Amino acid sequence: MTDNYFELNYLRQIFREQEMFMENGSFLDSFQNVLGLVNKASESNFAGAVLHDGEIREGHQYYVSEGAEQDGQSKALLKKIIGEFNTKSHSEGLVLEKVNRGDRYDIHELTFGKNSIYIGRDMYLTMLLIDPKATDFGQMERYVNIALNCLKIILLSSGDFQGRTYSKGLFDKMHSFDEFLRGSTDIICVYDKDFKPIYSSSSFKEKLGFCPDGKNKKLFLNKFFNGQEYNIASCIDQDKRERFEIENILGEKLWLDTVLSPIKNENGHVEAFLAVSRDVSHEEKIKSSQKFELEKEKELNSLKSQFVSITSHEFKTPLSTIKSSVEICKIELERNAETISSRDKFKKHFKRINSEADRMNTLLNNLLNLEKINQGGIQLKLKKKHVNNYLNTVLENYLDQELIFLDTDLPEDFKISIDGDLVRQSLLNLVENALKYGSRELKPVVKTYLRDEELELCIQDFGEGISDEDKKNLFKPFFRASNSHKYEKGSGLGLKITKEFIELQGGKVSFESELGKGSTFTLHFPLCNEG
Repeated sequence: MTDNYFELNYLRQIFREQEMFMENGSFLDSFQNVLGLVNKASESNFAGAVLHDGEIREGHQYYVSEGAEQDGQSKALLKKIIGEFNTKSHSEGLVLEKVNRGDRYDIHELTFGKNSIYIGRDMYLTMLLIDPKATDFGQMERYVNIALNCLKIILLSSGDFQGRTYSKGLFDKMHSFDEFLRGSTDIICVYDKDFKPIYSSSSFKEKLGFCPDGKNKKLFLNKFFNGQEYNIASCIDQDKRERFEIENILGEKLWLDTVLSPIKNENGHVEAFLAVSRDVSHEEKIKSSQKFELEKEKELNSLKSQFVSITSHEFKTPLSTIKSSVEICKIELERNAETISSRDKFKKHFKRINSEADRMNTLLNNLLNLEKINQGGIQLKLKKKHVNNYLNTVLENYLDQELIFLDTDLPEDFKISIDGDLVRQSLLNLVENALKYGSRELKPVVKTYLRDEELELCIQDFGEGISDEDKKNLFKPFFRASNSHKYEKGSGLGLKITKEFIELQGGKVSFESELGKGSTFTLHFPLCNEG
């Protein structure tokens, strides 16, 4: 109910009910329809109205919204409320009260809203909302005020009010419309079919400082149509809605959300246009602030990406130099082994330097890959691979050193389309994790399965397993499990990158883990990729 368009639509419907009454004079239908609209807007059980004199000596007429008109209990409840609260017969503004309802065996409290408007000749119209559920009191009060003004106009124009006869011509449409608009803060304009302004609400001048006539008569419409030529054909069949910026007479910029609606006669021909505008400057200011913050965040992300890329590449050169220098030193050490007494110490430190350099290189590669993923810079290169040959090639070093088992019963000619580089890195990430966190006695196993229209590559270890608390964060970047301090250091990026690489190819990553028994990570590839 807080939506701007809903409120604008409510206003247009109320006005149309009044206009329809002016055309066909169906008093009860118009009264009931207006009550139905305010009933819906306030989310009440039903809405009612009572026409009465100043002291409520007698309720002259009771009206209720559609759905409750045949319910005798509805009108009885209105009479009860009016009777009990006669000392507050015509309150200024909407007030909420409570009344007991039911018999002596079943009494419960009921909330109702009440507001009154003076009609004339010591007569009042009181509107009652039974059990309203709307949470925005100020907005609900506006809805009620608008509806009361409309019902007042209908009463005054009905030809029979408090037993006195009035001429329908006594209140012409323009005067009635102006009375009705006193309850609204929206900017209202009526244009003829040639888009010449024939009416504007007082709020137009209050907001903008000028009226839509004279030298300013086209300014409002020009903004609405964004400077393009406008004609009746552009909005003859349906409402046209635009949001635009306009300056008031003081040079202050306002944002207006405007709906332009055609008003048609009984033959379906357009006679005029109704423009209803809502000042949404505050909303646009918030949006502008959010846009600025978003652009600022994008700029910071761009700087971060440049930093990661430049830093990673700059680190690679010294790392390569360190590794090559270590290799040269190892060669020289072997040549002069007999003259160097601390040969084993040198080997130990060379190995440590190599290991740390490899770890740093892996971290930099992971950072670059993660940044490429975030920037959408990964280009897929799908190619048909014989799966058995591919796995033996990728895992060759691990198999030669008997660090893992490979268990596959796929046909030798079985092929599938994958990005070989991305799957290779994903497999190596999972195998390295299995070796790092797995059992020292039982080797990790890489298995293949064909089931459920998928190729599954499973990497199983027999280590400590993963706790339930850690499972939900496992694929978040830089996350490391609570027991990871026992093992070699890692970046916490491998699983995130693996997941992204596999999903880019239409696959997915799943895992199962049990504390004390180990974990199994599975790469799923749909067989629609089969060659």
